[in-house]
Formats: sequence, structure tokens, C-alpha cells
Amino acid sequence: MADQVIPYLKGVDSNNRKDVGDLYRHEIEAMSMPEFEMIEGRLMSVRRRVRFDTVVFQPVPITPAHNGWAFKKGYDEDDFKATDHSAAGKYTKTKRHTNMRLNGSFDIHDYVIIRAIEVQIVFPAGKPTTVLNGIVTDPTAILSATNYDPFLLAYQFGKAFTLEYKESDKTKVSGRLEDFPMITGGQSGFLGASQGGGTQNVAFAAVNMMNRPRIIAGQENFHVELVPTGDLFDLTSYGKEIGVEVRLHTIEYVNETA
Repeated sequence: MADQVIPYLKGVDSNNRKDVGDLYRHEIEAMSMPEFEMIEGRLMSVRRRVRFDTVVFQPVPITPAHNGWAFKKGYDEDDFKATDHSAAGKYTKTKRHTNMRLNGSFDIHDYVIIRAIEVQIVFPAGKPTTVLNGIVTDPTAILSATNYDPFLLAYQFGKAFTLEYKESDKTKVSGRLEDFPMITGGQSGFLGASQGGGTQNVAFAAVNMMNRPRIIAGQENFHVELVPTGDLFDLTSYGKEIGVEVRLHTIEYVNETA
């Protein structure tokens, strides 16, 4: 898998004949992101996907010990909440938490180019009635405390952690959570009433902290770690668990013979 070749369209001549070339893994990994962005639209036999995993935080004071890991476990597997690594903090991931499988890894035949990372941080103005393991199960809003400001909470939350994308425990991409804002989908809002509106980290321009594409072949080891910056950050005022969704924007080679 490490030497997988991806075909790409070099051009089309005046007789509509395609000129197809090959790109090897080491060639793609050597490209800067601007170089890769110039050629990614010409890659053949690939599909775009968004792979996601969720890190769960309880409404407690966050300390440097509260690291959270994404892409370590898949759905139907047990994981731990970032704020409680004991047996009490264990929960079973569902397809609401992640679309990854065994051990949060890709399948053995997968050949994946990671081209961007984004993180979804959402604090609604009206707190949901029921949250189970970071997932809202009853979205009926309940009255928020008068001193609760969803914008301020989301803004500071993005500064309270660094994100580290690692391969075989070596950091390849790093930055504060606010440096990896949502760049696709989702909603953005503002405080409209005590039970309406909300805020989340949406980018209004293309943002990409990756200086070059990353490639994962088969079940090669990788994960994303959310690391507290060291300053105390108190989530007690929110009063509910939150699920922070980490998303990988991927281009995946479609192996027709797998």
C-alpha cells in the first residue's frame, strides 16, 4: 500500500484523447498545499469524503490532565471522555460520534489523502434538555443562566486547547482549536433570546493549517489529540456535556479490485 499509484489527468489533446500520468506517494507528500491544490481536481479514481470523530467533555473545570483523543476508537467501541479517563468516564461510541470503524482507523485497502482538518465547536444559547455522552438526545431548550454567554464560551474554548495531528505519535500538524474552524456546512448564529440562537466557530474564508497533504495507507497509525493549553478553563457554567467534532477532509483512492 505504501507505493500505491494514483492516476491523474495530465491533459486532453485535440482528438479528445486523455493523457494520463501516475502520482506516487512520495511525490504527493513532497508537495506544498498550493501545489497539491493545483492538481487535486485532476486525480482520477478518487472520491471526496469527510471523516469525523467526537471528543466528549463534561461540564467541569478543564485542567492540563484532560487530554482528548480522536480517531482512536470506532463506532460500537468503548472510549473515555476527555475529562474522565476512569471507568466512570467510559462510554460506547455510536455513528453519531464517528464514522470510523475498528480502532478509529481506516480499512486495510484504504488509501487516503488528508487535505484539511476542521473542528466544530457549538454552544447554543438555550441548553438542550438531555445530552448523552456529548450527543443531544432531546433538543428541547431549557432556560439558560443569566450569566451564560455562548459566544464568550465558544470564543475562549477555541483558545483553551491546541490540536495536534499525529502519525505514529509524531506531531505533523499543530495549532490552537481556533485555528481549525469549520469551513463546510453547519450553521452560525447569535444570541436571540434566552432559549434561541447560539454561536459556533465558522470560518468565512478558506483556512488550512496544513502545509502539505498527509497520506494514510491502510491501517497506518494516526490520531488527533486535543491538549489543554495549561490555563484553567471552567465549563461548569454550561452545565451539559459537549461533543467537539474533529473532521478530516479526505481524498480517497477507490480501489476497484479490493
